Amino acid sequence: MKMLPGILLRIVACFILLSLFSPLAAQEKIKFGKIDIADLKMNRCPFDSSADAMILGDIGQTYFLYDDLHGFSMIFERLIRIKILTKKGYSDANIEIPFYHLNQDEEKITSIKARTYNLENGKIVETKVTDESIFDEEVDAYWKNRKISFPAVREGSIVELKYSISSPFLFNLRSWYFQDRLPIRWSEYEVRIPEFFKYTKNATGFLSFVVNENSTNQSHINQMSTTYKGNALTANSATYEDNSVEYTEYNTRLATKDVPAFKEEPYTSSIKNFISKIEFSYTGYQFPRQPFHSKYSTWEEIIDDLEQDGDFGSQIRKKGL
Repeated sequence: MKMLPGILLRIVACFILLSLFSPLAAQEKIKFGKIDIADLKMNRCPFDSSADAMILGDIGQTYFLYDDLHGFSMIFERLIRIKILTKKGYSDANIEIPFYHLNQDEEKITSIKARTYNLENGKIVETKVTDESIFDEEVDAYWKNRKISFPAVREGSIVELKYSISSPFLFNLRSWYFQDRLPIRWSEYEVRIPEFFKYTKNATGFLSFVVNENSTNQSHINQMSTTYKGNALTANSATYEDNSVEYTEYNTRLATKDVPAFKEEPYTSSIKNFISKIEFSYTGYQFPRQPFHSKYSTWEEIIDDLEQDGDFGSQIRKKGL
């Protein structure tokens, strides 16, 4: 077997190095409980030296699940890992999970895993968050926060949280913020939307994405239908049939890397108006062999929705304007 020429060997080596240090490789390292000892030894943010804490990784995804009883529900999953650098950063070990509720329905937080990691005598020691450190707080008529306080936090600690939310509110597809008041080493959001549901997406801000992918794939749902035979005088018999429905799924994946903290300036109304983010607005749905159903079909429906809104409508209905 002949040896490859030197120049070809160098090209192959470059490709190997690029694959090792690609954004995808960085993302694959972020798995719950897999803590790099180098991150625990780190004592300052390499791209924002003034930071008291930094986000090592913030990864989210939204996708849809179907069952015959409830139809489609929307699943949001997130993993966030934060490094505490100084005593001033201790407060960043208190994390809140917002979840939505309306009338008798509310989003369900279906799983929570939370840990604090410290380096002791050269070994990684983890401390689990107990139920006593997790509690709910009412924010307003529509939102609650599940607040989590991490134990054993000190300079050098890493805190990590992973959770899932199941939502019946298809209009409430979560936005994603690629900037924060803390610097972020890696931020990534993936959304997979079945063709039945229509959303407009809007990315704002000045950051460049190191990952910006749009793709499609085929998926399916299994529907169980029941047919009854008989009448009021005879016992009914039931026949069950499993029907598979194929559909296209539209996928968006975005990521940023090494983003410094967003610095608030005087008279800034809200940092959410200025930071880089992606938002999804629900416009309606269309199932197979059915017409498109818009979220709002007429101006009258828009007016009625605003009048019934607990914040907007209650102000309009006040006397003596």
